[in-house]
Amino acid sequence: PIVSIDKVNVKLLGEAAEEGLKLYKVEAWVMNTGYLSTYVFKEGLKLKTLKPLTVTFKGGRILEGKEKTDIGHLEGFAGIGGYNSGLGAMSMPSSPCAKKVSYVIAAKAGDKLSFEVEGGHIGKICKEVTVEE
Repeated sequence: PIVSIDKVNVKLLGEAAEEGLKLYKVEAWVMNTGYLSTYVFKEGLKLKTLKPLTVTFKGGRILEGKEKTDIGHLEGFAGIGGYNSGLGAMSMPSSPCAKKVSYVIAAKAGDKLSFEVEGGHIGKICKEVTVEE
């Protein structure tokens, strides 16, 4: 599995009640771009030997969402089925290759936001972004 934090969006929502803080909506997409799923084999799911992926978010004050979110496992390209519909080749994923986590936070411009994803056979993946006006 090749898991990454593919994209992070930080959108200004407005002023917070506390002086100097603003409200932001933060969305991050965790994606598996590898061939194998994060659980590798179906037997891994049955035996529950691999921990599901968790996303840990730090930065600002979280108003909506959890600091640690369990997102389960992600399929790889092996989980995408192909077929011919008569109009050409089509594909359809059987399970998601990507999942989105979202938060509403109170923060200042310039604050650092960090994401850590771990579990399965992926080790630990980190990404950091800075809040901008």
